[in-house]
Amino acid sequence: MTARLFPDDPQFGHASEELFVRTLREQLPNDAALFCNVRLSDRSQDREADVVVAWPGVGVAAIEVKGGHVTLQRGEWRQAGDGTDRVIHPVDQAVACKYLLCGYLAEHPRWTASRPRAAHLVALPATTLASDFMAPGLARWMAIDTTDVPHAAARIRAALDKVRDEPEPPTAEDVEALVDCLAGTAIPQQHLLAELAEREAACDLLTRDQAKVLDLLVSFDRVEIRGGAGSGKTWLAVEKARRLAADGQRVALMCYSRGLAEFLRRRVERLPKRQRPVYVGTFHNLGIGWASSRARTTTAATGRSSCLRPWCPWRRSSRRASGSTRSSSTRGRTSPRAGGTPSWRRCVTPTRARCTSSPTRGSASSRGRAGRPST
Repeated sequence: MTARLFPDDPQFGHASEELFVRTLREQLPNDAALFCNVRLSDRSQDREADVVVAWPGVGVAAIEVKGGHVTLQRGEWRQAGDGTDRVIHPVDQAVACKYLLCGYLAEHPRWTASRPRAAHLVALPATTLASDFMAPGLARWMAIDTTDVPHAAARIRAALDKVRDEPEPPTAEDVEALVDCLAGTAIPQQHLLAELAEREAACDLLTRDQAKVLDLLVSFDRVEIRGGAGSGKTWLAVEKARRLAADGQRVALMCYSRGLAEFLRRRVERLPKRQRPVYVGTFHNLGIGWASSRARTTTAATGRSSCLRPWCPWRRSSRRASGSTRSSSTRGRTSPRAGGTPSWRRCVTPTRARCTSSPTRGSASSRGRAGRPST
């Protein structure tokens, strides 16, 4: 069993306090939450709870932990250690933190449950108390000394069971809500988003300064820009395309990666229409788009529905097309599986030729380079 600890690496004033927290954490169940150094404030006071335990089905405990040698002399609590001897108020601190915590939860917008069962305790992990110890505001069952540390969780449960006039203990859902209220799960995310926005603004300003390079290279038709990751190469490419499109030129913004192409499309969509490139995408998709457009245009002009595919012309046929007079076929090979019928590699042109789209299996096709298709 190990309870969740908030924060991940708390700071302690004494080694005995750290040992108490680590031991208590190992004794608590997994669904419990252990908070250290919780700052609680209202209009009249500002306190810090050393330890807050939220235990589903048991309750919430505000624990004041005092390391070193602690004594009670003439009604005053004193703490000695590291060459110091000072007056402390552990009971007042524990009681104040308990009520401040309950008041904080009652006003928190994400806390929808009623007031949870709560108790205050004082832990003296380096001090031994007598079995019949009792002080104003602190009974023996409300104190944890060095002999109680090995079973501190059981002492906390017993103390929460003994409190009177207290409501029902929190449920597991209530403890999760308490974690949300005390740990502030939304605060780090908002801080991260704000930091990312600040860094993005700084990078944008820096890259805009780099755009001055384009002013110096305006008279060059070809420019190669090199740089490491995040140095602003993509931004400069988009800015150059925007400037050319704004001047009335037809601009193609191309790259090799499909992921980068999608990023460029989204980036370009933010620009005004008159500043957007005509084409944004990969190099090979530009050629495919031209070929498809040319094929549709030629088919519409001739009225033929042959498998005309410019820019990717070669097709293998299992037999020679009858009546073909303008074919750009180069040479044939005899296919043993086809019974000696020649297998042709050729480009289908808009003539009376007829094309079959399935190649002859097993034929030994030519590796020679064919000539360009005749039109």
